[in-house]
Amino acid sequence: MRKNTRVVQITGLRGLLIMVFIGVCLAAGFVAFPGYAAMRLWNHFSTDNWVPAINLIQGTLLWAIIAIIVYMANCKDKYLVTMRHSSELSEEELQKLMEKIKIQAPNFITEEEKEMKK
Repeated sequence: MRKNTRVVQITGLRGLLIMVFIGVCLAAGFVAFPGYAAMRLWNHFSTDNWVPAINLIQGTLLWAIIAIIVYMANCKDKYLVTMRHSSELSEEELQKLMEKIKIQAPNFITEEEKEMKK
């Protein structure tokens, strides 16, 4: 257990109201206001008739998409999404893979095995 750990004790109605106030302020500051700003920017730049206007919920979703993309782009230590081309399996790796598949699915019979049994 950590030394110097502080425990916050919430007592009474006043403590609950303070916690609700803190939660509402955090939600407004990190979710609602950026969502409102994204909505206003989208609606300002979508003055053409073929681009629809968005409401606050859609602006919040737009903000969430932007925040997730920025987070994923700046994540250097961990790769959340990777795209790479895998090389072909060697014969040995293919045989090991087929053995694992046969162990997991004992009723699995290939077309070649069906023909061999005939």
